[in-house]
Amino acid sequence: MSEALEKAILENHFGAYRTIARACGGHHGRTAAYEWTLAPPGNTYPNFIFNEQAEAIDIEALKEQIRAGELPPFWLSPNSRLQTLIGPAGFRLIRIWQGLGMRPKELKPPPEVPGLEFCMVESAEQVDIWTEIAAQSFNTPFEKGYFYPLLERPGVELFLGNKEGVFVGTAMNFYQGSTVGLHMAATLPAHRKQGIGQWLLAQGIQRGFDSGARLAVCSATPDGSSPWQKIGFKVYSKLYLYWLVGKEYISA
Repeated sequence: MSEALEKAILENHFGAYRTIARACGGHHGRTAAYEWTLAPPGNTYPNFIFNEQAEAIDIEALKEQIRAGELPPFWLSPNSRLQTLIGPAGFRLIRIWQGLGMRPKELKPPPEVPGLEFCMVESAEQVDIWTEIAAQSFNTPFEKGYFYPLLERPGVELFLGNKEGVFVGTAMNFYQGSTVGLHMAATLPAHRKQGIGQWLLAQGIQRGFDSGARLAVCSATPDGSSPWQKIGFKVYSKLYLYWLVGKEYISA
């Protein structure tokens, strides 16, 4: 069971960000080479989430592809051994995510937040609001219109939290088979520690289960996973993010 959950968590994480990249045009609006964990078809390294090719990596060729803008300067993997394999070439472990999963019977709905409503994003204007909240919360300069294509993308649902007339949080469901993944969960800084994010997450999960999903998955940093675990998620795996350090790669 845990092995199946680990695979579902990994595939949904990969699938969600690959979908965003393909639909919206690369990593945060850059070229198609920045498809997060996706490399172009036929590339020597077909994606950055795997174990089987790790020990056969041609580091110098990889660095040249990064310099040329053909690949992003990071490596995402469930393999913690990559530090010893690619560390000498300048890659550094910069973040660890926990992979979490939950079955329908394990959901523990949190207390309701007075005045808070769960809203489905259905228009470009609402996407603009969703994008602004995500940009502020993640400190990432998402461009206006970047996420518009997701409105028409099968298997993707965007949500907003509205508290007494003010939009304060975001969430995204990504469906893959019988799994629903929760992504882009954010609450504006001024409205945190009020239970808003936790309640929005639970609403998104319940919607996923009501739509037929039999498993909910997500990923979060160890410091940020507590709200997820309080509503029923359990930790099943880890994802390691390695980044190529060096000023020559900053603009890549």
